[in-house]
Amino acid sequence: SLVLAYLSGMDVRKRIAMNLLIITLAVSVTYAIGPAAKSLWEISV
Repeated sequence: SLVLAYLSGMDVRKRIAMNLLIITLAVSVTYAIGPAAKSLWEISV
């Protein structure tokens, strides 16, 4: 991703920031699904 950003001429700092944002979003959504599934379907994990 870093190499692609460098080759395409995209600002590397901007690319890193976007990656961090996407990862943070993905982790929060995944984390939120757990309790939601537990309460909806009464699953014990």
